[in-house]
Amino acid sequence: MSIPIAGLDGLPLLKKRCGTCIDRKISCDRRHPRCSNCVRSNRACQGYGLRLSWPRDNDRKRMIVSRAGYFLRRSRHNSPSSGQFHMINATSWDIKVYQYLNTPHGNPIPALSHSLSRSMPGLSATEKDLFQFFQNKVAVGLSSFSSKPLGQSLLRLASSGDSLASVALQRSLIAVAYQYRYGPGLRGEELKLSAIHALAASAAQGIQSQSAVQHVAAGMVLCLFETRQSSVSSNQWLCYLRAAGKVIESVSLKSFVGVTDGPILLEWVYYHEVLARFSLRHWRRSDGEVPSHACFAKLPCYLPEEKSRWHAASGIVQWQKPIEHQKLFEPLHLLSEVTAEILPSKNPTCHGEEYKVKIKNLKEEIMNLKGPRPFDDETRRAAAKAEVFRIATLVYLSRSTGQDSTHPSEIPLLVKRGLHLIHHMGICERPLPLLILGCEARTDIERLYILDLVASTETAAPDRHLHSIKTLLQALWTQDDLHAEDNVQPDYMEKLSAVFTASRLLPHFA
Repeated sequence: MSIPIAGLDGLPLLKKRCGTCIDRKISCDRRHPRCSNCVRSNRACQGYGLRLSWPRDNDRKRMIVSRAGYFLRRSRHNSPSSGQFHMINATSWDIKVYQYLNTPHGNPIPALSHSLSRSMPGLSATEKDLFQFFQNKVAVGLSSFSSKPLGQSLLRLASSGDSLASVALQRSLIAVAYQYRYGPGLRGEELKLSAIHALAASAAQGIQSQSAVQHVAAGMVLCLFETRQSSVSSNQWLCYLRAAGKVIESVSLKSFVGVTDGPILLEWVYYHEVLARFSLRHWRRSDGEVPSHACFAKLPCYLPEEKSRWHAASGIVQWQKPIEHQKLFEPLHLLSEVTAEILPSKNPTCHGEEYKVKIKNLKEEIMNLKGPRPFDDETRRAAAKAEVFRIATLVYLSRSTGQDSTHPSEIPLLVKRGLHLIHHMGICERPLPLLILGCEARTDIERLYILDLVASTETAAPDRHLHSIKTLLQALWTQDDLHAEDNVQPDYMEKLSAVFTASRLLPHFA
């Protein structure tokens, strides 16, 4: 409003006309609170405040005129309807179906990213908001080792039915969503406990194939919840990982993969278990540091009874998908083979001819492994991740057995190629290769390059916590520098074991 100025009669005057006089297009004496014109004509004075005005019809100076007339005429010509415009509330999936129906059916029918049954009566408004947050923010960043959309599988399973197993999965997803949004907190722990109680109640009723998939999904999400905790967390994630494996065994691998989303969950469990066993090969804390429920931690990875289950699981996962998936998954399978086969350097068996031949054949298999030919950006990225894993596995096997797979000078070339691929991927989605390749850095320039890769990942994906990777790398580099002063090359496996064991918690590289 304009600042009042006193007139000759003492009444305040304003610097602008009242709204009524503006509409009548006449002069105004600007008296406050009502002008004299409005008083004499007995009209309601609209005052001197801010007014919203709309352009008059056909006022081309004050409005942007669209081609509505053209579209209206066209709609009336092509449609028997009145031709009135209306808003359509459509999702991206609706648009894809629309395009599918209006083009030759050469492409598959677009699939919904979630189940049609989204009714979750047991969730509060806050919990529904967190579930939506998981769908929009967290799920898009979850993928399997072969780059399949893991998050969408979890959402489908959580939205399927109202069983206790699906409730447990919903609760675990909400707990992870809370952790992503707000960080560690009491409410997140409460949601985790409610998921555990629902799992226990479901298990008491018996676990069938369908509920087994939801059980495994909930257990692995709880494993994700634990591994995202701060550095002062615990090793409880091993319990959830081992429990997921036990559930799969209870219904048999064959029936588990026969359920929708079963193969991708089996791949998820297998990937985490391979990395857990890798860490356990070098983490030599007392048994009391590992939860007793994670019983596989007490068995050496190279025992025959353990290897048989490994081969069964990896075989079923591998042959459930097309040939491209097999090639992408093969490096992880080879890493599991390496972790299961290598022996400590002090073990007498490692000096036998049979063991040497086995290691030689394993190295040749890794060296001769060829990835699939990329045909789009997604496949190209997945192939690059698989190649990085292959290179890291080859370097690890060569160093841990004390035998170079090729000429010693070619190891740095392999490392350089692996780091180059990680750099071009932008985000280090699989930290273990970065650790293995980073161990080979000898100069400050090489080590700064490794740390830059870690930093770029943390910047591009804030949910990726690689602090433990940096700590382990710096400790390993320090040991290399100390031994270099004495011109002594430390035993590779012993060096990893000494650094890993210094941590109270089992290193996690998933």
